[in-house]
Amino acid sequence: MPLTTAHDDATARAAGEPQVDATAAPAPTAAPWMQLFGPYVVQSSVVSTVAYYPYAALLDVRLKNGACYRYFDVPMPTCAAFLAAASKGRFFNAQIKDRFRFRRV
Repeated sequence: MPLTTAHDDATARAAGEPQVDATAAPAPTAAPWMQLFGPYVVQSSVVSTVAYYPYAALLDVRLKNGACYRYFDVPMPTCAAFLAAASKGRFFNAQIKDRFRFRRV
Protein backbone atom coordinates (compact mmCIF):
# COMPACT_ATOMS: atom_id res chain seq x y z
CA MET A 1 0.00 0.00 0.00
CA PRO A 2 1.53 3.35 -0.97
CA LEU A 3 1.96 6.05 1.63
CA THR A 4 -0.51 8.91 1.41
CA THR A 5 -0.36 12.53 2.44
CA ALA A 6 -2.81 14.32 4.72
CA HIS A 7 -4.35 15.90 1.60
CA ASP A 8 -4.84 12.46 0.02
CA ASP A 9 -6.48 11.18 3.24
CA ALA A 10 -8.87 14.13 3.36
CA THR A 11 -9.76 13.61 -0.29
CA ALA A 12 -10.38 9.89 0.30
CA ARG A 13 -12.59 10.60 3.33
CA ALA A 14 -14.59 13.14 1.34
CA ALA A 15 -15.06 10.58 -1.43
CA GLY A 16 -16.31 8.01 1.08
CA GLU A 17 -13.44 5.58 0.48
CA PRO A 18 -12.67 3.13 3.28
CA GLN A 19 -9.85 4.22 5.58
CA VAL A 20 -6.90 1.99 6.39
CA ASP A 21 -4.75 2.55 9.45
CA ALA A 22 -1.20 2.00 8.15
CA THR A 23 0.12 1.70 11.72
CA ALA A 24 -2.25 -1.13 12.68
CA ALA A 25 -0.84 -4.62 12.99
CA PRO A 26 -1.96 -7.05 10.32
CA ALA A 27 -4.80 -9.37 11.26
CA PRO A 28 -3.55 -12.72 12.52
CA THR A 29 -4.04 -15.67 10.21
CA ALA A 30 -3.99 -19.35 11.02
CA ALA A 31 -0.86 -21.27 10.19
CA PRO A 32 -1.38 -23.08 6.86
CA TRP A 33 -1.24 -26.52 8.48
CA MET A 34 -4.09 -25.49 10.78
CA GLN A 35 -6.48 -24.80 7.91
CA LEU A 36 -9.24 -27.30 8.22
CA PHE A 37 -11.71 -29.11 5.99
CA GLY A 38 -14.67 -29.90 8.20
CA PRO A 39 -15.59 -31.06 10.67
CA TYR A 40 -18.22 -32.84 8.65
CA VAL A 41 -21.08 -34.64 10.36
CA VAL A 42 -21.53 -37.85 8.40
CA GLN A 43 -24.33 -40.38 8.05
CA SER A 44 -22.95 -43.53 9.64
CA SER A 45 -23.68 -45.97 12.42
CA VAL A 46 -19.96 -45.98 13.34
CA VAL A 47 -18.50 -42.55 12.49
CA SER A 48 -19.87 -39.27 13.86
CA THR A 49 -17.61 -36.54 12.40
CA VAL A 50 -14.61 -36.25 10.08
CA ALA A 51 -12.16 -33.33 9.86
CA TYR A 52 -9.08 -33.04 7.63
CA TYR A 53 -6.02 -30.77 7.83
CA PRO A 54 -4.71 -30.90 4.24
CA TYR A 55 -1.36 -29.18 4.76
CA ALA A 56 -0.42 -31.62 7.50
CA ALA A 57 -2.31 -34.66 6.10
CA LEU A 58 -4.06 -35.16 9.44
CA LEU A 59 -7.45 -36.83 9.64
CA ASP A 60 -9.57 -36.55 12.78
CA VAL A 61 -12.33 -39.11 13.17
CA ARG A 62 -14.89 -39.03 15.99
CA LEU A 63 -16.77 -42.26 16.44
CA LYS A 64 -20.37 -42.66 17.62
CA ASN A 65 -19.06 -44.13 20.89
CA GLY A 66 -17.37 -40.76 21.62
CA ALA A 67 -13.78 -41.82 20.94
CA CYS A 68 -11.77 -39.44 18.75
CA TYR A 69 -8.66 -40.45 16.81
CA ARG A 70 -6.12 -38.44 14.84
CA TYR A 71 -4.57 -40.26 11.87
CA PHE A 72 -1.25 -39.08 10.43
CA ASP A 73 -0.01 -38.91 6.81
CA VAL A 74 -3.44 -39.53 5.30
CA PRO A 75 -3.47 -38.45 1.64
CA MET A 76 -6.23 -36.09 0.56
CA PRO A 77 -7.64 -38.60 -1.98
CA THR A 78 -8.13 -41.09 0.86
CA CYS A 79 -10.03 -38.49 2.87
CA ALA A 80 -12.14 -37.58 -0.17
CA ALA A 81 -12.94 -41.24 -0.80
CA PHE A 82 -13.85 -41.64 2.89
CA LEU A 83 -16.31 -38.75 2.72
CA ALA A 84 -17.78 -40.08 -0.55
CA ALA A 85 -18.08 -43.69 0.60
CA ALA A 86 -21.58 -45.13 0.81
CA SER A 87 -20.59 -46.84 4.07
CA LYS A 88 -18.29 -44.64 6.16
CA GLY A 89 -17.84 -47.35 8.79
CA ARG A 90 -16.87 -50.00 6.25
CA PHE A 91 -14.43 -47.61 4.53
CA PHE A 92 -12.96 -46.53 7.87
CA ASN A 93 -12.38 -50.12 8.99
CA ALA A 94 -10.95 -51.26 5.65
CA GLN A 95 -8.94 -48.24 4.48
CA ILE A 96 -8.01 -46.10 7.50
CA LYS A 97 -8.08 -48.00 10.78
CA ASP A 98 -4.82 -49.91 11.31
CA ARG A 99 -3.37 -48.52 8.04
CA PHE A 100 -2.15 -45.13 9.31
CA ARG A 101 -0.33 -44.06 12.45
CA PHE A 102 -2.80 -42.64 14.95
CA ARG A 103 -3.31 -41.46 18.47
CA ARG A 104 -6.42 -41.04 20.54
CA VAL A 105 -7.25 -37.39 21.21
